Amino acid sequence: MITTTRWRFTVVIVLVVLLGVNLIFYHDELKQHISVWKLNEPGSITTINPFWITFHVPGHLGEPVQWDPSDKEIVAFVQNSINQYGFNAYASALMSTRRSLPDLRHFECVTSQRKNLKLPKTSVVIVFYNEPWSVLLRTVHSVLDNSPAHLIDEVLLVDDGSYLPFLKAQLEEYFRKYEKVRIVRAPERLGLIRARIFGSKNTTSTILTFLDAHVECTKG
Repeated sequence: MITTTRWRFTVVIVLVVLLGVNLIFYHDELKQHISVWKLNEPGSITTINPFWITFHVPGHLGEPVQWDPSDKEIVAFVQNSINQYGFNAYASALMSTRRSLPDLRHFECVTSQRKNLKLPKTSVVIVFYNEPWSVLLRTVHSVLDNSPAHLIDEVLLVDDGSYLPFLKAQLEEYFRKYEKVRIVRAPERLGLIRARIFGSKNTTSTILTFLDAHVECTKG
């Protein structure tokens, strides 16, 4: 057993020495091969990093969304969404509806004893009208994922007369598995303030929190 262990150790030492010799005497040749392979050029199929491999996830921790500005169809879609919604719906569609964001709180806010205070539950009222799918879902998920569960009584989505098909049965089916999410629909187009009043009359909590349909809640 001792002999076998020594033999394996000797083999490892020899391999390490041979590797060092190759790196010393064939360093220039190796660099030539790498330049031919073009492994580190932007746009190449594979990028090799000797220490770690990184992946670009659109929107993760606030990372920018990369898209081709030379594609006329994409540019037109982006511009139309900005004109209609005031933001880039194309970029939003490329991001996860449950993305992670950096914690921007001051350290004293993170360690503050206020987090141990006993607070009442709240109903979060969100009025939407023809909101893009990814934006509305990201808003709701950010509330559920980043809020203390015991403080959220419900998330009430108030449809203020949307006519886009995916905001009807598809939206209800998506949130069916979320017990704290409810959807109510105004009988007619009310406008933001009247729709919020309509929603407040259909809540289950005495404490109400009103949010826009295109926001993200972070920790804290």
